[in-house]
Amino acid sequence: MRKRALFSLLAVVAGLAVLVSLVAAAPRPSPDQVKVASLVNDMNTMGPKGLANLRSIAIRPFELPTPGVDVMRARLHETYSVDGVGTDTVELTGWIAVRHGAPYVAAGEKELKWSTAVTDTEFVAMDLSGHSDVFGQVKVTLDKDRPSLGQVGRVQIPDAAKVTLLAKLQKNDAAPRKSEAKADKPAAGKSGAAGKDAAADPKAKAAPAAAAPAKQPVTDADPAVVCEAPVNVSVVMPDLKLQMKTERHVTWYSLVDTIPPVGHTASVAIEPVRLIANGRAVATLESGIVDFREVVRHVPLSDGSVAVAAKH
Repeated sequence: MRKRALFSLLAVVAGLAVLVSLVAAAPRPSPDQVKVASLVNDMNTMGPKGLANLRSIAIRPFELPTPGVDVMRARLHETYSVDGVGTDTVELTGWIAVRHGAPYVAAGEKELKWSTAVTDTEFVAMDLSGHSDVFGQVKVTLDKDRPSLGQVGRVQIPDAAKVTLLAKLQKNDAAPRKSEAKADKPAAGKSGAAGKDAAADPKAKAAPAAAAPAKQPVTDADPAVVCEAPVNVSVVMPDLKLQMKTERHVTWYSLVDTIPPVGHTASVAIEPVRLIANGRAVATLESGIVDFREVVRHVPLSDGSVAVAAKH
């Protein structure tokens, strides 16, 4: 009996030792990771009314940002086809959180400025929802099991995406503003309260709620630079009892004159992506268009690096 008790005690002690070693070996989150997690937690707990009450933050055009994470209040339309059910375009509203690193000079360039820089980006969270007469409630969140890493600046874009973006700009009469000579200078990023999680303009209100073709580079003649943002999402349609994830990333293309893009800046997703539920393709995210977005939270970060190796 004593031997059994001794063996049991030793087993318990050994188990505790292993547990302590695992806890000690676990990497501690960096200060930036803590900031991002705290911001996302705030957004997840405030609800639609809290989001609507946040004041917008002005973003100066043609200025390179410092490392940080931004939350954008957004309104967009996405077209879905559910096998055996039908197709519908759904208006989605809510928020999107994106981290951006420190800008760096594009390949072949020597001077860091708006027209020659590249900035790495990462979607860190999102919460969008809407209602469809065909599908019922639709909720879109970030798939955190896979990275959603992109770039903005002097990068390449498919020809078809650029044509679609320019057409949307002409339709909305929302072409980006022409840059001035001083616009190529690096800048602090956020207007008014640079470097703080702050909001400006207390009177501002929220707005109402295939294979990729050949690419072409952005040229110095373009008034805006390009944003390529691959994102992996989860789509839930509770009325149809569907919990789905994108089979691969959905790539959003934008022509931007601010980082992050704000206002009616054109952003489109033009390549259909299948949606998977229980290991089976059951629907398709056909396309998407962002109608409006504005920054409502900004948190500065100290680390300017955003990994890009796993972007695709």
